Amino acid sequence: MPSPKPSRIARYPALRYVGVMVACMLFGGIAGAFAAMAGSLAGLPVAVLALIVALGMAGVIWMCSWWWSGLDEAAREAHKWAWWWGSTFGIAVGGVILLTGTVVVDPAQARAALEASDPVDLVQGGALCVLLLQTVGYACAWVFWWARHR
Repeated sequence: MPSPKPSRIARYPALRYVGVMVACMLFGGIAGAFAAMAGSLAGLPVAVLALIVALGMAGVIWMCSWWWSGLDEAAREAHKWAWWWGSTFGIAVGGVILLTGTVVVDPAQARAALEASDPVDLVQGGALCVLLLQTVGYACAWVFWWARHR
């Protein structure tokens, strides 16, 4: 059954997408800049910093939900399919790298490298690697979905 109202994204979808991405980068940039500046201020309570960053991320989520509500069914399905399969594949690639590394790298060498690193940097680096692998997998799967359905 067709939708009674036309999709809001039907006009200028590329421009709308770019606008949402710019707004999300703006919200995220403000939150990140504040977090970076606040990190150099020793007297700022962690709760205040967390609140400011949370407000920035809430802005990003608000923009994304506004963008999502304007998508048609095909675009939504493409994004859901791409996120499921692409991010799963990205995590699988990360797992292959991790498991291969535990076998190939000499344990003494790995221990020395870990002792020379800050644990916070290791956790943040691991989270960034997972996010990047999921995003690359998502992008590849999204392109594949649209190529297959055109």
